[in-house]
Amino acid sequence: MLVRNGLLCKSCGSSCREQFDDEDVQIACPSCDETGVDARGGACPFCEYGMFRITGCPKAYVGGEVSQAINLCGFAEKGLLPDSGGMLDQSARWLSIYYRYSYEQARVDSERVTNGGK
Repeated sequence: MLVRNGLLCKSCGSSCREQFDDEDVQIACPSCDETGVDARGGACPFCEYGMFRITGCPKAYVGGEVSQAINLCGFAEKGLLPDSGGMLDQSARWLSIYYRYSYEQARVDSERVTNGGK
C-alpha cells in the first residue's frame, strides 16, 4: 500500500532504485497490526515492538499473488471487478481481500491527514 500510494519508493519502476543501506525504513507490522504480539500472545516473529524493518526493495517482501490482488483492488475502485456482475457475484475470498485492502487504504489516508498530506 505504501508503494502504491507513493509513500515508499517514490521513483519505483520496474527495478529498485532506492537504497535502504543508509536509511532505517520501518513500517507498522502487517502481521501483528503494530502490537508486537502474535496470535498466541508471544512476541511477533516478524517485527520488533510492532515495527517491521525493510532492508531492501519492498516489492521483494510481497509475493506475486499479493501484488496481483492489490492491482485488482485498484481496478475495483474504478468499477472493474474481477468477475462479471456486481459485488454479490464476487468470490468470498476476493471480497475478503478487497475489504482488507480498503481498510489498509483508509489507514494510509488517515496517516496522510495526520501528517499534513505527506
